[in-house]
Amino acid sequence: MHPEQIKTGLKNSAFTVAAKDGDTVVGMARIVSDSGYVYFIVDVIVLPEYQRKNIGKTMMEKIMEFIHTKLNDGYYIQIDLLAAKGREKFYEKFGFITRPNDVYGCGMTQRIKK
Repeated sequence: MHPEQIKTGLKNSAFTVAAKDGDTVVGMARIVSDSGYVYFIVDVIVLPEYQRKNIGKTMMEKIMEFIHTKLNDGYYIQIDLLAAKGREKFYEKFGFITRPNDVYGCGMTQRIKK
């Protein structure tokens, strides 16, 4: 990914959380949103040597806390994410459901490059 894309994406995120060990960033997660109904959790990443130390769990708790601050009386919020293959169980602990199921079809994606 081009460095300018990374800089722009981070700047325009609705919420970002990072985990550090001293001066080293060892994990990060962020939300992109329309600030109304849709919140999309992206980039939940922890360096391999720091995984299984509750860093991802703590970042997801911070993300979910942030989203809940946006939930006013009578509001519905749609929270979406794309789990890496084999990581679905991690997100199920936060109330996410796997698609497809009897109500929802598969999530879909497309990447383009110029």
